[in-house]
Amino acid sequence: MLDVKVYEKRAAKFLDKIASGHFSEFNPLKAEFVYDGKAPIPYSQLGKLKSKFKDIKKDEPWGELWGSAWFRFEGVVPKAWKGKEVFACIDVEGEGAIWQNGTPVQGLTGARKSSLIQKRGYPLFKKAKGGESIELLVEAGANQLFGQHDNKGPFHLREAALVIFDRQRWNLEMDLLVMNDLFRKLAPNSNHRRKLLWAINETANAWDDGKGIEQCLHITKAALSKPANASELTAYSIGHAHIDLGWLWPTRETRRKGGRTFSTALQLMQEYPEYHFGASQPQLYQWVKEDYPELYQRIKQAVKKGQWECQGVMWVEPDTNVPSGESLVRQCFYGKRFYQKEFGVEVKNLWLPDVFGYSAALPQI
Repeated sequence: MLDVKVYEKRAAKFLDKIASGHFSEFNPLKAEFVYDGKAPIPYSQLGKLKSKFKDIKKDEPWGELWGSAWFRFEGVVPKAWKGKEVFACIDVEGEGAIWQNGTPVQGLTGARKSSLIQKRGYPLFKKAKGGESIELLVEAGANQLFGQHDNKGPFHLREAALVIFDRQRWNLEMDLLVMNDLFRKLAPNSNHRRKLLWAINETANAWDDGKGIEQCLHITKAALSKPANASELTAYSIGHAHIDLGWLWPTRETRRKGGRTFSTALQLMQEYPEYHFGASQPQLYQWVKEDYPELYQRIKQAVKKGQWECQGVMWVEPDTNVPSGESLVRQCFYGKRFYQKEFGVEVKNLWLPDVFGYSAALPQI
């Protein structure tokens, strides 16, 4: 009799094994930083602080909860890496953003267990020539995704290195992650569940210490291309980032989270032209407009192209039980007006995924 639990454990262990190897050949970057324990340091002030930067090594502390810093990283791509895809792997144990030409270009999040959540990698070269000089500027916040619930400090520089990125292994990891999550959500007697579990184990059989990766990708592609049954519908999804404007962090951190998140969404659109993203709350857009004007212009271009969806007509995602009806109407009025004025779009949906109860007046409004 087939012991399904054995196969489930094997599937989980195989996914963990694959997830640990898409970065390799860690080549350390020289790192230095400047720190303020009270408030973010404006980008415009960095020129005056050149002499304040201090060297820092891997695993050394750099700040306490809610502190802010700028990091500079320097290095050279090894000549032996010619033809390889090269990333920078940076983990400041908190949140951060890589900046170029005075604006954020991608967010960074460290100290999370899942490689999908642990967004530490920044793409540098699809095919390196070898010998390229690297200089990176990173704004960092001594807090993680869930503020004071994650880590109360001190925060450390956990990684700063150039790495070789194994894209095939990454693709296989993403396939397996979807398959593993899906089969664990399906009913125990589901035929689709059994097929997915079989495919994951066939992938593990074909792995052969990485030499069988082409066969592995063939197996996962075949498994993911099949619908649950012939009559199933096709569902489409787009990216979204739910950002509480005031929760377990200072409001000034919300503004920086907006820059990190929106720059990452645009970076993904460059890497994956078919990728679509949507964001709600005009207040967040307004903060990005004020703090990161160049980033905001890129968002407007993405909206115009149809890759970026303006979501949720309300100015913020408010509580709906305490405010009056007029307050909720004004949320919609000012939200609609902002989207029309700034992006030339009329938003016709309400987006409230995280409130504690819904007013009975909402359908009428």
